[in-house]
Amino acid sequence: MWTGAPTGTMHAMTHDQVRTIEWAPVSSAQYQQWLAPVRARLVRRRDPADSAAEATVDRALGTLLPDGPDTPGEHLLLARVGAEVVGQAWLGLDGRGALVRDLAGEELLPALERYAAGIGADAIKISMFEPDRYPGAPGYRVVNTQMRRALTDADDAGPRRELREMTADQWAAFRANQESDYAAEMLRAGQCATAAEAAARAERELAELLPAGRDTPDQRFLMGYAGGEPVGFLWYCVDPGSAFVLDLLVYEPHRRRGHAAGMLRAMHDRCRTAGLATIGLSVFGFNDGARALYDALGYRPVEQVLVKSLR
Repeated sequence: MWTGAPTGTMHAMTHDQVRTIEWAPVSSAQYQQWLAPVRARLVRRRDPADSAAEATVDRALGTLLPDGPDTPGEHLLLARVGAEVVGQAWLGLDGRGALVRDLAGEELLPALERYAAGIGADAIKISMFEPDRYPGAPGYRVVNTQMRRALTDADDAGPRRELREMTADQWAAFRANQESDYAAEMLRAGQCATAAEAAARAERELAELLPAGRDTPDQRFLMGYAGGEPVGFLWYCVDPGSAFVLDLLVYEPHRRRGHAAGMLRAMHDRCRTAGLATIGLSVFGFNDGARALYDALGYRPVEQVLVKSLR
């Protein structure tokens, strides 16, 4: 056991105290006490409509921490000022980058940056959630924003586009371009340092998302039509109670004609009919046009991923 706040809250600290923070690894004996507030925060960040939030978080924790505090590449930490534990953090390493998976208290962020640089990380990423933001984090830029929309009828007026399931030929063309397109977007957004890293990550993530290709359960691959002509495509997945847009594209000759909004409204209708309560999506930080579209359609930010160079 340690002194401090088991719920993960921080004591108020002076600037001088923050500078004296030292990080200590979580021991096996301390692991369950460290884990409890982490799990609580992760559950709280899930979609309120997700009735399986606790089970989803437990699966994720089991996947990310199969060996608990001894899991390679995962740094489970306690922040100490002298003998007192004043907070905790969870830092994951991915190549030369560090990802803040959990942090109890924004005052800890500068100290965690110093720790990440000390173990060889070139950059650090953090997620800002609506319930617990990290104000005053200089040097960070937005990589992407997670957004969510409730599926209500009252605020979903506007024209629709016809959606049809992709044919085999359409699916083949769609899949052939996914890896290169996704890699290029991650590289532009700063999520990967090199083209090779982006290509490898795109290949790995798409293989994990689509182990059975077009027949992967709970994946929806649709073409959007206007006047009988295909104008773009929409890919989304379905979880209990919610859907998540994985890709939306309007072909170049058909842009700026309202097709993206029309395809999304038609998707809203499908999801509403299926009994889903919310839809989520992710937009890269550089994509101002897409962000404006999602804002106009009633999507609201629930999480931002930011990155800062440590070199």
